Amino acid sequence: MILILCALRFAFVIIDIFTGNIPWQRAIFPVLILLGIASEFFNGNFHFLVKAIAIAIDACIVTFFVYIVANAKSYGGGLIEERLSESFGLFLPRTLSRYIVTEMILVWT
Repeated sequence: MILILCALRFAFVIIDIFTGNIPWQRAIFPVLILLGIASEFFNGNFHFLVKAIAIAIDACIVTFFVYIVANAKSYGGGLIEERLSESFGLFLPRTLSRYIVTEMILVWT
């Protein structure tokens, strides 16, 4: 049942991406959740694949954030919180991205 619900949620995300309501990066985390649940559903046969995909996506996201922070002038300058919040906004809902950036800044200080 959970696998069906996750697949249905992923289908709604894909529809929103094609209609232009959300950026394509928002599909990354639902895909990871769907792969993880599918891996458990199929007795862990895809467990290595799920880990490999998660590590690759994590590396890409971290590289993307480092690139954005390093090239601040091409993204309009501004505060680091604003740049990171915009970057996280591609992958997560806006309120969640602001919360994560705020927590990151508090941990760094």
